[in-house]
Amino acid sequence: MQRLKRWEEAGYAALAAALSGLFGALVLQPWRGALDVPYVYATDANEYQAAVKGVLDHGWIWHNPSLGAPGRQVSFDYPLLGGDWLNVFAMKALGLFSSDSAVVINVFFLLTFPVIGLTAYLVFRRLRLSAPVAVVCSVLYALLPYHFVRGEGHLVLAAYYAVPLGAYLVLSVLGDRPLFATRRVALGTLALCVVIALASAAYYYAAFTVVLVLAAAVLRAVGTRSWRPLANGGAVAGALVVLSLVTLLPSFVYWAGTGLTRPWLIGPRSSRSSTA
Repeated sequence: MQRLKRWEEAGYAALAAALSGLFGALVLQPWRGALDVPYVYATDANEYQAAVKGVLDHGWIWHNPSLGAPGRQVSFDYPLLGGDWLNVFAMKALGLFSSDSAVVINVFFLLTFPVIGLTAYLVFRRLRLSAPVAVVCSVLYALLPYHFVRGEGHLVLAAYYAVPLGAYLVLSVLGDRPLFATRRVALGTLALCVVIALASAAYYYAAFTVVLVLAAAVLRAVGTRSWRPLANGGAVAGALVVLSLVTLLPSFVYWAGTGLTRPWLIGPRSSRSSTA
């Protein structure tokens, strides 16, 4: 019976992902254009094209010898994909099948629909919604207007699969659920924090999660007159902050090496170093 339930649950999860991808494709109609032509060729989409091509050609996000003449482009002062290591790994994996940055970005964007539907479904089920209701809600969530408005112009913002996980942590703190009660639960909580911190859309989603988790902890602590929500919320927020700082560690090392004592001031000093 347990195996049957697991297979049934997996089937519903796959259905949520498949329907999200299907309806997303029906809206975008990728078969009407060439996969190697960017869906958006303006504004920030061009910057993502350059960044992803740099990753595919040169390995990672920090250096791009193809840009920044007469030197090479370094991105420590402005790490466009610094808080999105999971997304970068995903695009590098897609790069195993194509070295064309337009193909990789288009496929990545199309895959955000089923991935968002899947994570939303898992969170809805964890919040005790019935499987059919969770499927419907997760598909609707994956097809939010926000997804299409952001699109490839704000590629990593459109990959908001970490947001349901952050919402789950916020609601867990607000509901005083034990997030670190056992080793297994603690590892699960830390795994959620890793995904949120490493797919945070330039630290947006991680920052919002930290703010909302701390607010939920304070509200719950005041309502119950207990310090436990503050401990839970503080641990979650601390993990997210530490993980985010880890992704910025190469920038800290670079700033220390160049003598930049106030790295938050991005101005003429940092722009000169971009071609150093």
